[in-house]
Amino acid sequence: MSDRKPNSDQEKAIKSNAPDILVSASAGTGKTDVLVGRIMRLIGEERYGIDDFLVVTFTVAAAAEMRERIEKSIDERIRSDKEKARFWKEQKRRLSYAAIKTIDGFCLDVLKENFVHAGLTPGVKTAESSEIAPLRRRIIRESSSQIRPLMLPLRKRRMNELKRKPRKRKSLRLRKK
Repeated sequence: MSDRKPNSDQEKAIKSNAPDILVSASAGTGKTDVLVGRIMRLIGEERYGIDDFLVVTFTVAAAAEMRERIEKSIDERIRSDKEKARFWKEQKRRLSYAAIKTIDGFCLDVLKENFVHAGLTPGVKTAESSEIAPLRRRIIRESSSQIRPLMLPLRKRRMNELKRKPRKRKSLRLRKK
């Protein structure tokens, strides 16, 4: 955690025993500090293992920062808590197995573990940005060929409606001075 002291709301989140929490706030307000503080408290006081948690972020950078801050905090505990240094060293070893990832990384892991139930192949992966544009075009082409027959009756009806309605024509008259 940073050297900054948590405010009362942050302290409540850190000390809460609720099984799930959502920390939502603007950038730079201490969300990561709150989550790291809560995780470290639960590991130290409740004897959870670091790999018992699912920590989900929105960016790869945020996940990396979370992992880094947890590691720093574990290192501080190893140095300062000689009685539990062995326990904290084990947590540091297990940190590489901890589920600290982005939402899409977590979803991909779920799909990889359950590819059969999801109707996917075992090699399911996230598309690279270079693969997305051609894939998008193919999906649009395939889906439009399926949708087009459904649209014909609607298009015909709309054309008939337009034919029935008389169009108001505007004419321009020039006046002579």
